[in-house]
Parts: sequence; C-alpha cells; structure tokens
Amino acid sequence: MAFTAAEIVNPVRPAESCAPAPSHLPTVQRVHRWRRGGMIAGFAAAGLLFLTRFVQDAAGRSAFLLIGPLLGMCVVAAILTSELLIAAPGGTLRSARLKHRRIRDYVPRKQTLALTALTAGFLLLLTGTTLMFLSAAPRVPAEELRGHWAPYPPEFAFRCASGSIEEADFWGIGNIPWILSAAAAGLVLSLSALRRIVTRPPFDSGPALQGADERQREASARAVVQACGVLLTSSFAACAYFMSNAFSFTCQTPRTLMLGNVMEALSYVSAAALIFFLVTLARASRSPVVAR
Repeated sequence: MAFTAAEIVNPVRPAESCAPAPSHLPTVQRVHRWRRGGMIAGFAAAGLLFLTRFVQDAAGRSAFLLIGPLLGMCVVAAILTSELLIAAPGGTLRSARLKHRRIRDYVPRKQTLALTALTAGFLLLLTGTTLMFLSAAPRVPAEELRGHWAPYPPEFAFRCASGSIEEADFWGIGNIPWILSAAAAGLVLSLSALRRIVTRPPFDSGPALQGADERQREASARAVVQACGVLLTSSFAACAYFMSNAFSFTCQTPRTLMLGNVMEALSYVSAAALIFFLVTLARASRSPVVAR
C-alpha cells in the first residue's frame, strides 16, 4: 500500500544545513513526550484494571493478561495523537515537490516480517488445534446443558470420549474472543497511525528540517510497529495460555494433552517475542530523536 504527500521545500542547500533548527525542537520533544506518556498510561490503565474487583476472583488472572494489549493500544493511540498534533508548515512557500511515501519505507523490515510470521503462525495453530480438539471432544449445545447445570449452564462444555461432559469455563477460554477483538482493534489503530505518519505535512517549509522530519517519521513508525508487537504478542500469549490449560485438563487423552503442549509452547514463544518488543519500545522511548 502506498501513500503520497506533498512536501514543501526551498531551493537545495548544502547537506550540513539539514540539522534541526531550534524552532523544531519543541515539536520533537512533544512527540517524544506523547510516546512516553502512552507507555505510562498503558501501565497505569492495566494496573488499575488488575487492582479493581477483578483481582478478587478468578477473573483477576484474565485482567492480568490484558496488561499487554492495554499497553500496546495506549502507546499506538499516543503516537497517533502526537502525529495529528503536528501542524502544517507556515511561512512563505517558494516551491513544492510531490514526494512518494510508502509505509514500508519507514517500518523496520525484520521486526515487521517476524511479527507477520508470528501472527500467521498463531492464527493457523489456533484454528488447527481448536478443530482437532473439537473432533476429539465436541462442544455440547447450551440446550442440552440446561438439564445438567440448571439454571446457569456453563458457556464451554465438551463431551469426552467416555461420554461424560466436562466444563472448561474456569480455564478462561471465554476471554479469548475479547482478547482477539482488542488485538484486531489495535492492529487497525496501528495501520491508521502509520498512514498518518507517512501522509502528514512536514515540520516546516525550510530544507534544513527535511532530514529531521524524515528521522522523526522513521522513529514514530518504528515505535508503532513495536507497540503493535507488544499488543499482538501479549494477546497471543494470553490466548495460548488459556487454551493450553483448557486442552490439557479437559477430557484428558493423549491427543488433547498433545494439543495442550503445542499451545503451551506457543505461549512461551509469544512471551519471548513480547519481552523483545517491550525492551525495544522502552529503548526507543528513552530519548528523543536528535540530529545525526
């Protein structure tokens, strides 16, 4: 996908004049503060969620596993807001040039490929293992459950090979649709932020700020990819954790235990990727962009 933006420039000047001017520094610092504030807001929101009434029952575990998605969404939202606050350049316009900008020119290729591969692998494993589990222990319709657990039948109950019915609500798999919905919303928000980064107006009409403006776009795009990585990998780790428990302890057979081990391994891979994206995001938010 490609996006085009008009970049206002003056006649070409020597390369050494491309260092950011003092008038540009407040804008850079503001973008940096918004990015750092997004991380603080994400941790604060997740902490408040965990310390509320959810911690008093089994839902506290589910609330704890929402920390990553909340953090990622807050950071992406803060970066998008900071880019939206960058005003169009002022001053007298002397010339204009149409510059062709694409999202892929600003995002880190290796991190994007790794995140894409992990997402595709998770979705394939999620679909495959679920279908295999349902073939071994089909889900019991709610109508049939009313006679066993009236008046409040469990949401997730499965018929084992022995003919007995086991419920799996206590493993938290009912939270998976909500976690995946949050991940999908965060992905859409990330794409919106990246589009804004490549299409927003430059900092100023002077050529001395062109280099700083490009570096700021690159830094913001990297932060969006890393925040999206936090959101997606934490969502994958939470889903894999829930499904690992459900598969391992519901209708225990060699087949269901194998499926549980597969999802447990995926939860470890997702957790390792989550740590990587958290560290890189924290390092990127540690200091503002400076001229090079």
